[in-house]
Amino acid sequence: MTASCKPVYLVGTRHRFQGWRKILCSTPKHQLDEFKTFLQRAIHEYGIRSVAEEMSVEALTTYSRPDMPPGKSIPCLAAEELEVPHKYCDPDSARRHELNITNSDDDQDRKKREAEWLAQLVHFASFPCLFVLGSEHVSGFSDILSASGFKPILLEQEWWPSNYAE
Repeated sequence: MTASCKPVYLVGTRHRFQGWRKILCSTPKHQLDEFKTFLQRAIHEYGIRSVAEEMSVEALTTYSRPDMPPGKSIPCLAAEELEVPHKYCDPDSARRHELNITNSDDDQDRKKREAEWLAQLVHFASFPCLFVLGSEHVSGFSDILSASGFKPILLEQEWWPSNYAE
């Protein structure tokens, strides 16, 4: 399958719904369950053959939730339950150092990270692939996918749970 025939379904969201926890932002478990259900429906509906995401085991360990399996995200759990391959594509701190990515998250760093996601995706995915990422990256990563001959398909610019209240 050529790159232009490789559809990548994009789901933008906030990282808290992927299953990490920051002290000031504790997402209720039922919202995580809703996101998992959304992802599993998309996997069925679009014939998704792999799931990848902007996340790393390091981030999940640093911001772990006591009600989640260690090193597992919601997209990972959704994929495992449906026996679909899954991959974390965001570089850990050692890989960020190799790529000369600082933690400033400026435009240059974002582009380097998004290029790394693409590199990971190229060597991992069976297509169609579902890619979960922070909503602020949807446009830029979609452009990179298109420029690389992939077919980005936007499912959600910014997924939120129903009846969400912060």
